[in-house]
Amino acid sequence: MKKVAVLGAGNSGRALAADAAIAGHPVRLFEFSDYAESLEALKETRKIKIVGTQTNSKKLYRDGIGTLELVTTDISEAMNGAEIIAISVQALGYERLFRAMIPFLEDGQIITIYPDNYGSLIFRRIMREMDCRKKVIVGGWSSLPYGARVIDYGEINVVSFSYRAVNLRGDTLPSCDRQKFMAAMKEFAPMDSVTVIEGDTVLDIGFCNVNPILHVPAVILNTGAIDNWGKIEHVGSKDVYYCIYRHGFSENISKVQYALYKEEVSIAKALGVGIEDFPKKIFFSRLSLLGQEFMGEGYVTPLDENMPEIIKMVYNNNERFTLKSRYITEDIPVGCKIYRELANLCGVSTPIIDSMILLASTMNEENYFEKGFDLAYLGLSHLNKIELLEYLRKGTIK
Repeated sequence: MKKVAVLGAGNSGRALAADAAIAGHPVRLFEFSDYAESLEALKETRKIKIVGTQTNSKKLYRDGIGTLELVTTDISEAMNGAEIIAISVQALGYERLFRAMIPFLEDGQIITIYPDNYGSLIFRRIMREMDCRKKVIVGGWSSLPYGARVIDYGEINVVSFSYRAVNLRGDTLPSCDRQKFMAAMKEFAPMDSVTVIEGDTVLDIGFCNVNPILHVPAVILNTGAIDNWGKIEHVGSKDVYYCIYRHGFSENISKVQYALYKEEVSIAKALGVGIEDFPKKIFFSRLSLLGQEFMGEGYVTPLDENMPEIIKMVYNNNERFTLKSRYITEDIPVGCKIYRELANLCGVSTPIIDSMILLASTMNEENYFEKGFDLAYLGLSHLNKIELLEYLRKGTIK
């Protein structure tokens, strides 16, 4: 089994580490020292338990307790000799993590980012800035291999898996590394349930991250209910977590989600890159695009029914959903912002995306038109469309 380093010890990082360890990979887990408080017990026992429904159409279920080889705040220690480096952190944390890890890269390592969120582009840009010439493969995915949440930080950490993905879209930067990347991923246990869909450049992978499509309209257009939830009589309960899938999706929200997706399709077409073809009917479903991620193509749950019993999402006690969640603070300045930047590059109008950015900026009192990722940050602002495609596919850059 390949040696694995997991960088980032949040919900998804611990999920990846536990899943890989239970399957037999030697696993090292890294987190920065300023987040180390939650690692105290884990550093001693090195044990993470997987529980939960793990719903998926392939019936893959892997539970038990995984024992990690190492839990550390020393990134060089985590990366030394690792064959696969799995990264799962919020996109706004990429810069710090990548600058910390690049000096310790070794030839032949495979870097896999969950979800990519333009991380492949940022990683290669920082490699150039740091004059790093190690021969590594860098790729990413449209989403995570599962929905997971840490529910116990005790002596044995416990991670609850609500579902495992059965379809993910991935690519590398440059795309000519794709086949080597995919071959390595077949040997990475967290991908055991996944049928890989090969994307057409990492911009395709960014378009196929369903989070901005699903999260942003469902949050922005339900703000009144979110603000009042559990605070005033007859509007929710403080003991019930506000869940956009359970409480926020509706026929009219679906119309906006579908319109946002169609704008993405227009941008991808104008750029000359791929994007996954999602049929309209999938959007008008209780789980929308998320449902077919773990139950397969064409899976639809009626909007006039609540969350299906097959999936049990777990939330921490006393946790409250707000507009400061990553559904806005990541999916607007990373996802929607880059869609708009790419639209401007190729002359495509995006009134739905623009309106979401404007409303989120107003509500959170942030200027998301300026804050967050832009093409310069991705290392692309000096390229025209032809040069951009050459870089994405072949790695050639001026």
